[in-house]
Amino acid sequence: MKNQRHWATVLVSFAFAASFAPNVWCSDKKAVLEEVNRKYYNLRANGLTEFSCQVVPDLDTAYKDIKMDAVGRDQVLPIAKKVSFRVVVGQSGAASVSHQFSEAPPSDEIAGRLRQIANGIEQMVTGFFQTWSQLMINSPLPGANTEYQMEDLQDGYRFTADEGKTHVAVSMNHALVIDSLEAKTPDVEGTVHPRFVNGNNGLVLESYQAVYTTASSDSQELSVKVTYQEVDGLSLPQTITLTMALPQGRLEAPIVFRSCQVKKK
Repeated sequence: MKNQRHWATVLVSFAFAASFAPNVWCSDKKAVLEEVNRKYYNLRANGLTEFSCQVVPDLDTAYKDIKMDAVGRDQVLPIAKKVSFRVVVGQSGAASVSHQFSEAPPSDEIAGRLRQIANGIEQMVTGFFQTWSQLMINSPLPGANTEYQMEDLQDGYRFTADEGKTHVAVSMNHALVIDSLEAKTPDVEGTVHPRFVNGNNGLVLESYQAVYTTASSDSQELSVKVTYQEVDGLSLPQTITLTMALPQGRLEAPIVFRSCQVKKK
């Protein structure tokens, strides 16, 4: 079942609200699911087949509160700021991130540390798009209505689904604004709390907070804020700011998407 596998993948990748419409009070599961999937801005429904952007991380801001030795500050970061990143996001929402060094590192030690930074940026961008794409490119609740169990609660709805050892739960108010996405597997469990704003063609993801726990680590919190740009009539991310606490300090990483190109049907 595609939706369960997807939300499990979203939460594993991290190991790296007000109402905006009239209330929809209805106990018909199929009708609620259909209305949920109509309510949110959907890039695929607006003709998107693919988009690509330059990825420009603000490393000065990201590392200002991170403990780093003199070699890191004086040698690694100056070279890292010259690394070029690019992301391609396909019709399914899957993101492919690549990077290219503009100069050869002066030593194997510097090369290894540069790879760590580049890989970390790629993981952050990939993790962001795995969550964002499910709410902005795909339908929030994909699959057949028979895959879900629906609870009609006093303050909203809760949909749950199971596949093997994976459990997924999506909660929303009676205006069908999603406020919680949960997934649990034997290896990881986590919760995403999204926040939406009302756009011209549906609800748009403005930010989210996530908490995840793996079998081999303590819980980790992550928050992400998103701003948008219009490219060929489509709303695409312009800036994301990821914030999380690391052993080395607080990471606040702004990332800008520039020179975006769109392919449409």
